[in-house]
Amino acid sequence: MLVSKSELLSAARSYIASSRIIMYGLCLVLLFMGSMNYFHVIVTGYTVRKKEFSVMQSIGMTTRQLKNMTRMEGIFYGLIVGVLVLTVGSGVLGAVAVVMKSRVGYFKFVYPWRELIGVLLILGGLCVAIPEGVFRRMRKNREIERGF
Repeated sequence: MLVSKSELLSAARSYIASSRIIMYGLCLVLLFMGSMNYFHVIVTGYTVRKKEFSVMQSIGMTTRQLKNMTRMEGIFYGLIVGVLVLTVGSGVLGAVAVVMKSRVGYFKFVYPWRELIGVLLILGGLCVAIPEGVFRRMRKNREIERGF
């Protein structure tokens, strides 16, 4: 008996296409939920820390220093998530690849470098842009002022 990978692949082509559509949709939903969660945490954190920001400014911290502090917090959060994605995420992806290779004869694993770099760049941009936007809005609404 002869089993050809090309025959298996051609027989499962529609299954693969529908699976990709479902997985891309699931990934987009998870990405949206993760970014909304991050946005909510940052906004809530800054709302809770309004008095702390006012105290820091009243003892001499400038607006520029406060902006730099919030920017560095965003970069730090982005680095933590990036390191976790590169270590834990790559490990899980490798384990899934091994399982799939053993169960599906035509499976070929290719590490998604371009997608990973794109997601990390978007993550880095969001981790800097969201705290900047929240801080600007708080300054505009005069929620952060000198004194109490």
